[in-house]
Amino acid sequence: MVEKNKGKTEEEIYREISQRAPVRKVETPEQSTSGNGKGTPTISEAMEQSSDLTDLQSAIATMFPKDVNVNSTMIGRIAPEVFLALWQIQSTDEVMRADPTEAIDINEIRTRNYVRLSIGLDGMGRIDIAKLLGAVKEEKEAAKMLGAGGI
Repeated sequence: MVEKNKGKTEEEIYREISQRAPVRKVETPEQSTSGNGKGTPTISEAMEQSSDLTDLQSAIATMFPKDVNVNSTMIGRIAPEVFLALWQIQSTDEVMRADPTEAIDINEIRTRNYVRLSIGLDGMGRIDIAKLLGAVKEEKEAAKMLGAGGI
């Protein structure tokens, strides 16, 4: 075999070997387009594309928002000593950002910010989410034990 290939280049040897067997038809799997460059979606991309989030995924998405805005204070941890100052700052900011040609309802602005901040006071928003998640989990476990197969 070695003597047979003497004097041939590697390319010629490769071409000769590759032509011995017939070409096989192979179906290549379709690859999804993804931001990670590998063709397959990452776990977070797959979760975003999923229309049916689990309770845990929903709680995590709420507790760790991608876009932080004024509503994020509800799931934040507001220390009691900064509550009043933060309430004033948020209300003032909202008034300053309002359209000067439109009427401003100060009471609505102050109330909305108070509710947002009071839910986040001492992390109560986070605690409420964790309690709800625990209650749903317990309900599913109880249903499985009773033979209902879960919710």
